[in-house]
Amino acid sequence: MRNLVSAIVFVFISAFLLSVNAQAQEIESGTWTGFVFPPNQDKMDLTFEVAVESDTLKITLFQEQIGSLELFDIEVTDDGLNFSLQTDTVILCDLKLKANKGYEGECGPEGQDSGIMVMQPPKKESK
Repeated sequence: MRNLVSAIVFVFISAFLLSVNAQAQEIESGTWTGFVFPPNQDKMDLTFEVAVESDTLKITLFQEQIGSLELFDIEVTDDGLNFSLQTDTVILCDLKLKANKGYEGECGPEGQDSGIMVMQPPKKESK
């Protein structure tokens, strides 16, 4: 179970590159915040640095105790964000678009327990 927790955290603590299509442009650049609830574990806070460079969406995920990882097979759809992450196993994530333009959903190895991940968009600076 500890490997699963580590794998899920590493998923969220990854950097990922994506060939961007028009839908991917809908993801706002900047510092996103969030968290993950791995199965049978406490909540872990996450930070996501999101940037679009040329035709590539780049998101780096950080977690204080673990560091960062690279996400791959990223797909932005009208209603969500899907990606994979490799640790000691492949973690699959299926996040749904929320009303606040953030994402929330499940992540875990295929056929095993999943954790819940939340990505919250950058906070708007008040003038």
